[in-house]
Amino acid sequence: FVNLAGEGAAADQLTTLTYTGCAEGDLCILSTSGANAITVDDANIDLGAATRAIAAPGTYLILVYNGTQWGELAFIVGDNV
Repeated sequence: FVNLAGEGAAADQLTTLTYTGCAEGDLCILSTSGANAITVDDANIDLGAATRAIAAPGTYLILVYNGTQWGELAFIVGDNV
């Protein structure tokens, strides 16, 4: 589980997710508790859309590692949890 925080008071963008020691099938849940949205870009993450905006409360991006790269497993927005 990764609770994202932007830099400064404005919205921010995440273009790369790097974590060593991942194994195929590992999951990563991205969320934010801040007031600003974090936009995840599909440049190095295989998303179901060009971008995903993670904004509090209750927005989660669930990723799975396929052995080479992270890919979107589910995107849950707002009160749909």
